[in-house]
Amino acid sequence: MSLAEQTALRSGIEIYDIVVQFRKGVVRVDIRIDNGATVSHNDCSLFCTNYIEVLKEHGLENEAAVEVSSPGLKRKIRNHKEWLRFEGAPVKVTYSDGKGSVTVKGVAKEVLKDSVVVVENKKKHVVGYDTIRHANLDY
Repeated sequence: MSLAEQTALRSGIEIYDIVVQFRKGVVRVDIRIDNGATVSHNDCSLFCTNYIEVLKEHGLENEAAVEVSSPGLKRKIRNHKEWLRFEGAPVKVTYSDGKGSVTVKGVAKEVLKDSVVVVENKKKHVVGYDTIRHANLDY
């Protein structure tokens, strides 16, 4: 388990994404957190403080620049659980229809077991999860 995951466990937060970059001798750790609701500035600040404490426990507090943020308003929708969470939200989905790529912008109207119904200008698109190439919120 990574130090960020240990911090998440202690904080009751989920790691949405983590990117570690090495540039000019500096390690940069960008962590996006989620809590199942709306991630606040306070959530990010608290997680960052806790993460730095974990780094200190391992003698690494001066080894990395750390940035903590929410997934944002254009966050990717990665799995069925997230589709359920964002049912009714505006989305942008690119999927394969067998002939090529199709992109729709609309509302995730209904989340089914193996597909999502996206309504774009009153037109329903039933999109199978296995055909989705990219999906994100579109606020």
